[in-house]
Amino acid sequence: PVAPTITKTYTKDELINASIPLVDSHLAELQALMNKYSIASINDLQESQFGAFAADLRTLGGAI
Repeated sequence: PVAPTITKTYTKDELINASIPLVDSHLAELQALMNKYSIASINDLQESQFGAFAADLRTLGGAI
């Protein structure tokens, strides 16, 4: 049998807090990421996109 996997869920606040340090060090990449999701701010992100956005933040060096 296959063991069940637990999918980590994220809150909007967690995404925002992980993004803040990236503004100074990876602004262009962060803007490109927001363009990828067609959002002007993280507040525009759909909850169904939180996991994928968190993974993308992690690739930029975000602590999430």
